[in-house]
Amino acid sequence: EGWRDKVHLEGGAMLGALDHRLSQLGPLRPSNRHGRLGNLYFVGGSTRPASGVPMVLLSALLTADRVAREQRP
Repeated sequence: EGWRDKVHLEGGAMLGALDHRLSQLGPLRPSNRHGRLGNLYFVGGSTRPASGVPMVLLSALLTADRVAREQRP
């Protein structure tokens, strides 16, 4: 049993399904907010800002800040 099967990761990527091609780095990664469903947000290695444990935590923080800012009455 491989890493992908053991932890159920799409494509075997530990911190997200995207790799590190130039077209998938930093600001070119998918947004952390769904394009059509305005109240659906994403965190993790396949969203902005990028992959890596510190970046995943930063992504979660930035997304939480955005949700709080955009969902204020």
